[in-house]
Amino acid sequence: MNKKKVLIYILIVLLVIGAVVYYFNYKNTQVKENTDSTYKSPSSPEDTIKIAADTKYSMYFFTDNSGMTLYHLTRDASLTNGQSTCLDDCAKMWPPFYVENIKLSDPLKSSDFTVITRQDGKKQLKYKGWPLYYYINDKKPGDLNGQGIENVWYAGISL
Repeated sequence: MNKKKVLIYILIVLLVIGAVVYYFNYKNTQVKENTDSTYKSPSSPEDTIKIAADTKYSMYFFTDNSGMTLYHLTRDASLTNGQSTCLDDCAKMWPPFYVENIKLSDPLKSSDFTVITRQDGKKQLKYKGWPLYYYINDKKPGDLNGQGIENVWYAGISL
């Protein structure tokens, strides 16, 4: 082979490699741009609880009707009476979630939600026995700043 043909083959290989690299980088950038705002919901706008998805944690989670994330505390699972264990200073960081009239879309069922009156007298909504909370360091819809804190706070849900 002469040098000209070798140079053409090398150029073709480099162009193909460049195109492949560009394609995968562009594709990943597009996915990232579409998932940065983790909030997406099949619910109607007037629903009080919506389902959102997050690709970073590969999970579904609840939000209120404004898109603010709702969390559960794993320590609440050990209770026999279904009461919240997050009181006093804890409740300042993790305020209880409550709405009086809940509106839902499929696949959510109102029978999975109940209301408790906490030890501090406030009402709180529960999902399948789990009291639901906000996290004060979530500032915008879809924030998941409380996910995994102290290995006891989680937004992920099981439908």
